[in-house]
Amino acid sequence: MKKHRILISILVLGALLRLLFLSAGDPINDESSIAFRSIGPLDFDLAEFQTTPLEWFDPSIPAWTSLSFHDHPPLAFWINHVGMAIFGESRFGFRIASALLGIVSIWFLYRIGKKLYGERAGLISAALLAVTMNHVHYSRTGMQESILIFFILLTILFTILGKERRKYYIWAGAALGLALLTKYTALFLIPVLFIYLLFTNRSVFRTKEFWVGAALAFFAFSPVIIYNLLLYQTRGHFDFQLSYIFHQNPPEWQVAPGKDIGTLGDRLRNFIPGLIRSHAWVFLLITGSAFIGFFSRLVRARAETLRTHRLLILCILWVSLLMLATGPAYRFLALLVPFFALASGVFFARVYDRLQEQKRIFAVSLFALLLLFEIGYTTNNELLAYARGPEIWLASPLKAENERWGYSVLDDFIEDTLYRKYPGVVFLKKYKFLENLQNESLAKAKQRHYMPYPVLFVYDHDIFNLAQLWVYDRRFMYHGWPFIPTEQYYKMITGQGSDFFINAGFRDFYFIIPAADMTLRRMTPISTLGPTLETELISRGIEPEVIENPKGESMFRIYRFTP
Repeated sequence: MKKHRILISILVLGALLRLLFLSAGDPINDESSIAFRSIGPLDFDLAEFQTTPLEWFDPSIPAWTSLSFHDHPPLAFWINHVGMAIFGESRFGFRIASALLGIVSIWFLYRIGKKLYGERAGLISAALLAVTMNHVHYSRTGMQESILIFFILLTILFTILGKERRKYYIWAGAALGLALLTKYTALFLIPVLFIYLLFTNRSVFRTKEFWVGAALAFFAFSPVIIYNLLLYQTRGHFDFQLSYIFHQNPPEWQVAPGKDIGTLGDRLRNFIPGLIRSHAWVFLLITGSAFIGFFSRLVRARAETLRTHRLLILCILWVSLLMLATGPAYRFLALLVPFFALASGVFFARVYDRLQEQKRIFAVSLFALLLLFEIGYTTNNELLAYARGPEIWLASPLKAENERWGYSVLDDFIEDTLYRKYPGVVFLKKYKFLENLQNESLAKAKQRHYMPYPVLFVYDHDIFNLAQLWVYDRRFMYHGWPFIPTEQYYKMITGQGSDFFINAGFRDFYFIIPAADMTLRRMTPISTLGPTLETELISRGIEPEVIENPKGESMFRIYRFTP
């Protein structure tokens, strides 16, 4: 019972770190693009240099384009879509799946550690995964990593259980297929599991259960296979990721964001610094101690050590090789965290077992202190509005990926303004599939007896691209709310007359411009007509409403006006 209470405490602690203030951070990285496309799900996010099949084939879009996405397998998008269907089109809605699956991953690691190394190793490994900042961070974002880690650990757990009951190999295959359907980086599991089974249970390759599992893996991943075959048939190349790997250089994707990973030497040099910048230093210190202990034991008993740790070695080795191929970006390095936690758990358990009773008290106290620091480090970087203390030692650069810049506060302001309303005036869309989305949204709003609201939002274009995608563009694309940049506003009143928007039926007008304190702006700075419109509104005596970040700094000014 005591061990069960410890496990429950670990899971509760992991849940608190992942669920508290889940909506707080701004969606400002790839999370924004994934969340935007998960609403549909829809393979379109206004990427000028990375167009999609929906744009190429509109209005006669083939049915097979819904099987996958042009740059990623589809499962994470579908899972996030379910989250928003249940909890609403919100930051909480697109993050909740990552949080919940991150919590379950803690239990999976406990089961893996217990099966391979015993109860104590499983509990320590789970405790480390529950509190370490990197896994908490990706469990609190709507990206693919937490979902991917969930399916990776599930695949490994079923493979281990398969040695006891062969039916688990069937479920291992299904889990592997779902991991691949989440992200291509799960491919590292194939050589890991093949080599592991080759050395531990070679006879499994002659069993029905293994091949049924392999068939399930293929079946689960088949939407991506069919998608790529038909994409190649119609366009002469595979999807964005595979076309890059096979050097196809399709004309649609001459710009490849995220693929500038440098030379092999650059990737090797950036590996350790990347780990340091994206993990708590205490967690890396613990992991480093575990590695030293492993190599020390390897010198004394090589065959036994390799046999005991072969699955863990294979996982760390193949993920590390994957990093050399993809580059050590923070989101890729996150795949190492469960295996680092497991290695550390095994190390601490072995040290504890070898100590005398009096020294065990000291060892437990030391581990508790390390765990408390890790909890504090994670809390400082993930739960507090702004991390305090010197970078690396107390604050992590990873925090910048969901910093509270003020975009979420603006998002909440717009949400409150548009609550239980639908656009009274809409613009025509460039693509038929967007027109259909807009019409579906209007029909649902009318069925729910929302009120029509003839409002126009004009915004200064000097805002961060990915933040704009979630705060402005999703409302425009999915729901028809008129959001236009200042340049387009002036172009229309210059060409159509100053009363154009009034004649079109608009009655309320909002102008949104970032304040001087807002530092996160467009990746490529541009000159805008926002200051011109603001000067005009100020000269008319219109006072703005100010949007502040949690520090009390002015992030946006919002003017309500009439042309």
